[in-house]
Amino acid sequence: PLVFNIQFSESANIFNVYLLLISSQLVFPQTIFLGFKKANYLFWISIAELAVNIVLSLILVKYFGMAGVAMGTVIAYVIEKLIMIIILKYKYDLAPTLYIPIKPIFFFLALTIITFTYVHL
Repeated sequence: PLVFNIQFSESANIFNVYLLLISSQLVFPQTIFLGFKKANYLFWISIAELAVNIVLSLILVKYFGMAGVAMGTVIAYVIEKLIMIIILKYKYDLAPTLYIPIKPIFFFLALTIITFTYVHL
């Protein structure tokens, strides 16, 4: 309220939801696909992510307004990363622990979710 007026409160909620994207952006399985020269996987996974994003955004906007669109985007990005991790695990036998620092990521993710929950309660 010191910098912005009360009319910006809804946009602050949307911004806070989009901040959850940070956690999915700290995982880089796409670089391994590029290293294997398998960019075609990235194309199809991106198409799937776009479809999930559109469907979830349309569903969640009914319940949460514009924040639902942000939630749909966050969920779609997480699903995209999970699909990449699963393909690398089962098709290329690369365990996620080989390219993801699990403990720091989970610590950061837990801290982010706790902060997000605290702010919204």
